[in-house]
Formats: sequence, C-alpha cells, structure tokens
Amino acid sequence: MARAATLGDAVTRIEAAEQAAQARFEQQAETAEAARQPEAAQQARDSAASLAVPAGPGLQQGAAPGNAPVAGRIVQAFGSHGDAGAASGVTYAPPSLATVTAPCAGRIDFAGSFRSYGRMLILDCGRDYRFVLAGLDRLDVTGGQNLARGAAVGRMPAWSDGSGMGRPSLYVQLRHGDATIDPGRFLQQPR
Repeated sequence: MARAATLGDAVTRIEAAEQAAQARFEQQAETAEAARQPEAAQQARDSAASLAVPAGPGLQQGAAPGNAPVAGRIVQAFGSHGDAGAASGVTYAPPSLATVTAPCAGRIDFAGSFRSYGRMLILDCGRDYRFVLAGLDRLDVTGGQNLARGAAVGRMPAWSDGSGMGRPSLYVQLRHGDATIDPGRFLQQPR
C-alpha cells in the first residue's frame, strides 16, 4: 500500500497480492506432493482454498439497501462536479465522534493510514465489490478481520463548529473491479 499512488492502484495491488499468494500456495502444494509430504501438501491446498472463498456475499441489485456507514448528511454525491472533476464516491458530514459501521459483510483488506485520505479501510464485500471508507479518526478493525454488515469499524474525529477547522468528513467509495460505482444504490440515506 505504501507504493500505491491512488485508491484504484491500492485495490489493484491488494487483488494482485491475493492472486500471488494463492498461486504460491498452489505451487507449495505441488512441491510438497512431489516430495511425498502429504500433510504439507494438504496444508498448502487448504491455504489456497481459503483465499479462493469469497470474502462476503457481494452486493446485489434490487436487494434491500444496507444502512449508511455513518449518521449525518451527504455533502457530496457520487458524480457531482467539484474542483477535481466528478466525485468518484460519496462524502458524508457526520456528527462529532460518530461511529462508522461496515456497509456490507466481508473481510478487511486494509486498515491504516493512506496518503491524504487519513485513516482508511478497504472492505472486500465479495464478488469483486470493495468499499473504501476514509477520513476516520480511529480504526477498531485490522486487516484480515471478517465483519458482519453493520459492525462498528471505527470512529470519526471530534470537532466543534467554533474550532475554526474544517468539519471532518467520511469519504465512501464503492469499487466493482476496476470501476467506481454509485454506493448510494446499496445504502439507505443516513439517519
């Protein structure tokens, strides 16, 4: 992740690392079989199989949407135009110290700081869908952790209107493969 230049590049690197690990385990299984080490071969096959299992159920068009990942209002909608062009995600203005929750069931691919996005996580929902949540003050999850939809993943920063600083925001991007898509189709409006 340290070498990734963009969110898209970060997700591409995660996918490549998962595929490389799966291929490595498959190669280890073949090597162990050739060396007549059935236990080592089975362990490598099991590891490869665990990587092949979808991280979550994916997202389905027409299914009941999940809750928004944070309370607050949307301040920038997907596709709206700003100084940097069309928005490739949704930006929420949450209350101070708001809890952020998982918008889908899945596995955490990344949890940590990333470039100017601050504390961020990438949640693999399965079937090539990944949510990116960025701008958190605190992360309560770690990479590799499995989550249920609605599980708490962290907290937004504290702020006050008179602080003179900009209001913290939560940036939410939904990726399907290499494409960014409107996450609003899969989320209810915030409370």
